[in-house]
Amino acid sequence: MKTCWYRALSMRVLIMVIVTAGVGLSSAAANMVASEIPQFLARAGVTLERLLAAGVSPSEFQEVVESIDGYCVSNIDRWRAAETALAGAHAQLRTAESSGEGIDEARGAVAEAMLLRQDLLAELIELIGVTTNEQTQDRLTLIYANADKWRLPLKYLVVERPEAEWTALRDAISESEDATRQGFDVPDWAEQLLLSADAVTATLNADTALRDVAEARTAWRAAFQD
Repeated sequence: MKTCWYRALSMRVLIMVIVTAGVGLSSAAANMVASEIPQFLARAGVTLERLLAAGVSPSEFQEVVESIDGYCVSNIDRWRAAETALAGAHAQLRTAESSGEGIDEARGAVAEAMLLRQDLLAELIELIGVTTNEQTQDRLTLIYANADKWRLPLKYLVVERPEAEWTALRDAISESEDATRQGFDVPDWAEQLLLSADAVTATLNADTALRDVAEARTAWRAAFQD
């Protein structure tokens, strides 16, 4: 994922603008916005763990958090519109499923509403990439793409795999968890597959980053306490 120089420059200008966003808000309005942002981020799947797994370093984390906060404040109306549209579309789908009528139309409304949130998320990921580096941006994009399809530990989502490998990894994790829960030995095939997956450099780096989150958590909570 390449970011051309003029796109990167425009995003850096955006950073300069958004870090001062909210200065003109009244105290009550600022408090309301501050209470909404953690909810928006949680619904979009923006977490400190994903940032760390993508490679945001401790030295970069404070600036990244400030950029995220500023972006959300300056785009608060778009966040609100996206969440309102999604809530309405999901309500429409529930009604359609109950009645058995208009289901395809309702599903289309949900998909269309999801695009509003995805546009915001894509802009936010690009902003994080400009604040850090292109490699972090690419890994973060990959994490979100993989998370949409696979409910697996975060450290595995930083790697691209063919469908068959994802399925095998999912099955190995399930077998390992079941065996451990029941007090049995983990099957050899599952153990070897997990050892191989854990040895991938990107996964090792993500696992290491996720073991030391104290400093990042402090910065995250300071910005996004709800």
